[in-house]
Amino acid sequence: MSENTYDDVATLARPRFGYCDEMIPATTFEGRRVAVFGLGRSGGATCRALAAGGAEVLAWDENERARAAAEADGIALTDLDRADWSKIDTLVLAPGVPLTHPAPHW
Repeated sequence: MSENTYDDVATLARPRFGYCDEMIPATTFEGRRVAVFGLGRSGGATCRALAAGGAEVLAWDENERARAAAEADGIALTDLDRADWSKIDTLVLAPGVPLTHPAPHW
């Protein structure tokens, strides 16, 4: 489980993209189902860019506060442990999710 430290959920719920009013759509995945694991700053931005480009985004983070913040930002959640992977076209693993150190994450 990721060990993100946040002062409070209100901090997480604050829009992460305040420095930019527009999202650049990631149209490469238009019409596809894309799973995004990790909902920190990079994962949240990825979800928004994919959705703006027409992808169906299935977003998840094991950290409850990160999920609450993502929902507050309008990102729909899907528990990827229970998802039907045969119907998902690709996975985006956010860069903050540890692959091997200090321990494998997922």
